[in-house]
Amino acid sequence: MVHSDLDHHGFTSALIGFARDNGAAAYIGEGDDRWPAANSYDVGALYRLVAEKAPATGSTFHGVGDLGIPFKVIAETIAGIETKSITQAEAPQFLGFLAGFAGLDNPVSNDTTQEVLGWQPSHPGWVEDVRTGHYID
Repeated sequence: MVHSDLDHHGFTSALIGFARDNGAAAYIGEGDDRWPAANSYDVGALYRLVAEKAPATGSTFHGVGDLGIPFKVIAETIAGIETKSITQAEAPQFLGFLAGFAGLDNPVSNDTTQEVLGWQPSHPGWVEDVRTGHYID
């Protein structure tokens, strides 16, 4: 999830909208599936470093500050309302177009990005950023 005060239509905003519409912020099962996240400002710095320092071919970089946030934590962070464990079958009702992704465990490493490019995320992580309140209308 890419996030910051620049984000007005991404996954975070969608999850907040789904939670409001359903009266609960949902997660599948135990909610231990992890999603990586990156602050928009850190990603911008990473694009510059890739252009300046990355090898011309064969490079893969992960620009994430949060290597894997458990989906239950995501639900608890966006909720000013109830959180709710749901089944995969219930996911489309509670998570809309994100239902297919919500049950995927996708932790990543940014070790290569840091080593090769010298990139260090320095802006707030997803939980801290969402708690600032700029996602709430």
